[in-house]
Amino acid sequence: MRRFLTWKRLSVTAVGLLALAVLAPAVYLLVDHWQTRRALYSIYARLDRDDPDWRLDDIVRATNAKLPPDDRNPFVLATAANDLLPADANKRFEDFPDWSKSQPNALLDPVVKSKLLAAMRGMEPALDAARDLADMPDAGGNVIVMPADPLSRLMRKEQDLRLTASLLRADATLLAEDGKMGEAVRSVRAALGTARGLGDDPTLVGQLVRVALGSISGRAAESVLNLGEPDAGLAELQAEFLKEAAAPKLLVALRGERASAEELAANVLPRRMFGQTDAAGLLDVLTRYIDATKLPPEQQAAAFPTIPLPHASDPRFVLTRLMLPGVDKVCAASRRGHGELTAVAVGIACERHRRRFGQWPATLADIPKDILAAVPVDPCDGLPLKSKRLPDRIVVYSVGPEGTDHGGDLNDSSPPALRDYGIRLYDVPQRRQPAPPGATP
Repeated sequence: MRRFLTWKRLSVTAVGLLALAVLAPAVYLLVDHWQTRRALYSIYARLDRDDPDWRLDDIVRATNAKLPPDDRNPFVLATAANDLLPADANKRFEDFPDWSKSQPNALLDPVVKSKLLAAMRGMEPALDAARDLADMPDAGGNVIVMPADPLSRLMRKEQDLRLTASLLRADATLLAEDGKMGEAVRSVRAALGTARGLGDDPTLVGQLVRVALGSISGRAAESVLNLGEPDAGLAELQAEFLKEAAAPKLLVALRGERASAEELAANVLPRRMFGQTDAAGLLDVLTRYIDATKLPPEQQAAAFPTIPLPHASDPRFVLTRLMLPGVDKVCAASRRGHGELTAVAVGIACERHRRRFGQWPATLADIPKDILAAVPVDPCDGLPLKSKRLPDRIVVYSVGPEGTDHGGDLNDSSPPALRDYGIRLYDVPQRRQPAPPGATP
């Protein structure tokens, strides 16, 4: 009898432990689900109060409503110009040796120039059309039609603007080499128009492309300024670079990504375990990023690292972990692009100072207010933008997203984290130098 009671107690204990093992996770999941829904609805309520038009349908509607008519929309013109390109235009530029990394004050090697002209053969109609982007000072964009899954949206036309910008950069360089400085400056302005063409595209990809197009335009400006002494159009070019630098690319991209995350939360994630937990975490993190983006540019770099993120090993936040590296990339690219374009604009101001006074400004603060209203702040470190006088040139630069000053090293061969971003302006006697030895591929 005693042995029977002992086995009975053991059986009851085993059944109790088994029930606890089954019920405890279920209770945990129910509590977690309740807390998550509460957190999710709290985020929704806060966003509805602070940013009433934060959902994707609202953002798409507002973005499309702001688009200018087609005849004043730089995106429409740029894509129309792309349609005039030969079918193998992309391949020609991909296969061509990288002429664009030549020294900015050096003429192209004759062999390289001949190959570049051959690669551009048949692109004249597209180039003629693309040059008119210089006459479109306002932002544009493609009419956005979001698919049910926002992450599946194809952006081929937006990506193809890189080719348009590269073609205009080559055009600006060739025109400057031929001494047609006014036309060269116009082509630089047209290249910058490709960046404006993306306008307020509400995606990380769209705004990353816009940053890249701005960088291509900055390099075009550097080439033109170092291959002659342009005068006409410099004030307008400076203003356009400052305007493009200040465009709120990061804010636009993050609001769009947050809205896309809400669409996923409503339509996709509820069907996956921990889906709503993931959605709540992602919306919370993106909202914190957006709040940081609203700070002055010089304060953003310090604010982003303080944002709490889900632990890497937490299985509830798979989508959050997948999306955040892209967000971090755009944050860094946005600061880099802002600093680089601002430096290019200030470099143009230095060139205007040199033309007026016959010498470079001793410091950026010495530039007259009618040329540069104030020395801009570097968005990457919160300090005034920097300049450095070297024996044959002046360098105006931003320290880049890492926040470390590398003394004005703008060398493309340096790792991105070990270089600065900006523009080199050579003394006039050092411009239009022969191609350096070994420049022929």
